[in-house]
Amino acid sequence: MNIIGIDVSQGESHATLITKEAEEIAFKFKHSKSGFQILNSYIKPGTIIIFETTGVYSAQLTTYLKNKKECSSY
Repeated sequence: MNIIGIDVSQGESHATLITKEAEEIAFKFKHSKSGFQILNSYIKPGTIIIFETTGVYSAQLTTYLKNKKECSSY
């Protein structure tokens, strides 16, 4: 199982992928179509995505993940 932790900022997020082999891969992406394609390239079946909802800053990310059925709230 892979885990992606995301630090959401205005217009851009910084993320770290932790693989099941304990490998850490840091990347960043903009809150745009091309940026979300970068994020999507790291999402595999069963990936857990964790981020803090930061109001307007995380709204686009939340919408993108909900549309992909990758997002649920806890």
